[in-house]
Amino acid sequence: MRRKLLWTTILLITVLSPVKPQNDKQPEINKFDQNGLKTGFWVENRKYNIEEVYYMKGMRQGVYKLYNKRTGKLNFFGEYNRNTKFGTTWYTFDEDGCFLLWKENNIDKNTQQAKNGDGSYGGVFDYRSNVVMFYPNGEIEEEGIWMYDDFQSDESESIGVHLFFDLEGNKTSTSNTWGFVRRSDGLKIHFYSKNNKLKEKLPNEFINQTDKNGLRYGLWKDDHKGILSYYKNGKLNGVYRVFSKTTGKLSCFGEYTTGIRTGNWFYFNEKSQLVMTEKNISVNTDKTKKNDGKEFIPKFKSYVIIYYTNGNIKEEGTALYEEDIEIDFLKTGVWKYFDSNGNILKQKKER
Repeated sequence: MRRKLLWTTILLITVLSPVKPQNDKQPEINKFDQNGLKTGFWVENRKYNIEEVYYMKGMRQGVYKLYNKRTGKLNFFGEYNRNTKFGTTWYTFDEDGCFLLWKENNIDKNTQQAKNGDGSYGGVFDYRSNVVMFYPNGEIEEEGIWMYDDFQSDESESIGVHLFFDLEGNKTSTSNTWGFVRRSDGLKIHFYSKNNKLKEKLPNEFINQTDKNGLRYGLWKDDHKGILSYYKNGKLNGVYRVFSKTTGKLSCFGEYTTGIRTGNWFYFNEKSQLVMTEKNISVNTDKTKKNDGKEFIPKFKSYVIIYYTNGNIKEEGTALYEEDIEIDFLKTGVWKYFDSNGNILKQKKER
């Protein structure tokens, strides 16, 4: 069965805007279930930021986005698992929504006590994870294990062996730090070079740059298409974000590794609700048939989950596609179909 995600010419022009779910009544946001518990998609307008998150039976469950209220830019992106971050990956961006600051991987429950400044042991942080911190050009600055309650705050502690790198990606034993500082002459980026000398640059000195071979390198910004992406050696490498030109909200989020999509990808509609996720992306070797009966081998395979706007799964299964899953894909193997309350309706073997 062929599934086409292209539904208007306008969305094709804006690039990477996902399909509008069919036969799916758009529910209101900020709803409570019959037990008075938060359910579905919630948008919470706070003093300094705007949170977008899904709830199930009063617990945070699913994609979380936090936008800076002053700039309107995405600062945090991640997923909740029954009100915790266990087993998920989280991303933190600067207040202007350009540069990736750090990424939290393999988040798990922490049981180790933290050490106080005098060497005594204090309380136990909620989480521990492998944290990767980045320079503005996308190179890794530091990598190691941290314990923390909420990495958005300053309350955290590093443990074990940490690796440090210079701006060119070379491992060094010297701690390299960088940060954003507001001054009268604008936003400056401070960092240490490989000789441990403090340097200072403006953000645009890290955007749309090329390396010594003339290949794209670091953060590239395409305002016309609403794309923020990282490159290395001329290939997409790192976090990839697409924002709606009409709302400024996130419409696509994922990662590339040397030009290939990897990890989990997320697609959102114009109301910022999750439409589809894509996992287990790989090069495909399976044959399938076109509508005219001819066999061919699509380039990619992935596991796709399509959602109702209340966050419940609508259908899921394996997809085959050529270049862009958002434009066209073929269903293969067993697909599961659900109603809007999460009850399974049927299982069907496709192609």
